Amino acid sequence: MRNCVLGLLFVLIAVPSVRADEDPCAGEMMRHYENGGGQIGPNVRIKGNVYISSQARVCDNAVIMGNVRIMDYATVYDNAHVTGDQVVITHNARVYGSSVVEGTAVIAGNSRVHGYARVTESAFMQGHSQAYENAWVHGNAKLENSGQVFGNAEVFGDAGVSSNGKVYGEAKVGGRVKVGLHVQIRGRAILTGGINLSGNPVNDAIIESF
Repeated sequence: MRNCVLGLLFVLIAVPSVRADEDPCAGEMMRHYENGGGQIGPNVRIKGNVYISSQARVCDNAVIMGNVRIMDYATVYDNAHVTGDQVVITHNARVYGSSVVEGTAVIAGNSRVHGYARVTESAFMQGHSQAYENAWVHGNAKLENSGQVFGNAEVFGDAGVSSNGKVYGEAKVGGRVKVGLHVQIRGRAILTGGINLSGNPVNDAIIESF
């Protein structure tokens, strides 16, 4: 009897990288923007005193309005809206998805604003911080290092999230609260005042309210 050999076929499926780590404007017919020399795509809407420096890019259906500066290697794309009196997107920051940056917010470093997140008023982001999903970061709030705000969470006032700290779910963090060193604020937790959750006694803590 003839031996039958069953060959196993292994199919390698390449999982696409997150677009934010690729060239987000690849394939677009880019042109140089007159104020700063940066590149913009054909469907971008720009109005006001917008400056786009020579290495920065804006593409897809992004809308840039008001007194906005997009500097260094920063990129704004997808359906993002950037508008305000003195917004700065700089370094290697990326703003994309259907996110909104407005007011006098600064997005710097390797920060990412995406999903439906809003970063408004005088909020500041730097390092590898992220605001995404339906997060709202406003007031004078700061996201630094690898701080993250996501879900329906809100960070406001003079609060700060840094050093792998996370605020998510329906949580609200305001006042002068500092969240860091892997601390997680989630659920329906509400923290205000001058609490510092970045010290050694609360490393890796999870604060949750239902």
